[in-house]
Amino acid sequence: MIKSQFEKVLKSIPKDTWDRIITKEPEYIYFKPLKEHYHFGAFAIIMLVSGLNAYQLKGKAQDKYFPVLKDYLVSNSNKKDFEALREVFLGFYKKERSYKGKLKRVNRFFDSKLAKDIWEEQEAQFFKNHLKDIWQDLFRIMKAKSHSKTIVFAMKCLGVGLIVEGVSDFDFEGIPIPIDSRVRYFVRERLRLELKDQEILSFFEDILKSLKNINMIHLDSLIWQIGKLSDDEIISYFRDLSEESTGKKLLSCLST
Repeated sequence: MIKSQFEKVLKSIPKDTWDRIITKEPEYIYFKPLKEHYHFGAFAIIMLVSGLNAYQLKGKAQDKYFPVLKDYLVSNSNKKDFEALREVFLGFYKKERSYKGKLKRVNRFFDSKLAKDIWEEQEAQFFKNHLKDIWQDLFRIMKAKSHSKTIVFAMKCLGVGLIVEGVSDFDFEGIPIPIDSRVRYFVRERLRLELKDQEILSFFEDILKSLKNINMIHLDSLIWQIGKLSDDEIISYFRDLSEESTGKKLLSCLST
């Protein structure tokens, strides 16, 4: 019952509102200005690497991660050099929590043929046509499972990068939602569904199949943003989107 009610609420959200929800994501807000500094291949690498290492952060991603990393990337004095970009990432992550693992990830990615091929690409259309190939190469290179949180979040970040570039008509089907603490909390505490991680993946996969023109990037952005909000904060969130009635319908669903 709760699933069908939740789907109904999501279906009532207009497409342009879904698109505005993506623009509220920290990776969109803070990395969008980088587009004027880097060619698209470099920008794509920035999106992927930032997603791969978005774990064990010093604080909230919107406060302690994306804005700080953005400043490092802007200060890069040689933005047209592949190895210079690697060094910027290494300089940033060596000061972060779990730095040894993050430095290893940076080097593993930059040492790959995938990273070098991406660097050479100047046009966003290439990525639109090869997202699934990049995803498969990425989890193999990183020796991770295809649905690992940082792998699929890196793909989400790449998708956000395409949207920043004005490309949104890409196929994201099959790339699952990143299961993090906010997603778990929303499913288990707000929807009151006792689901294991794999069941959460299936839950959202089924929901996405019922939503037209909406992909994982839209859905994850919404759940991440409202996942741990109070009832009043949810109303305020949707009011800011000029969708207060949707917020009320969602709360009605959550309280059933």
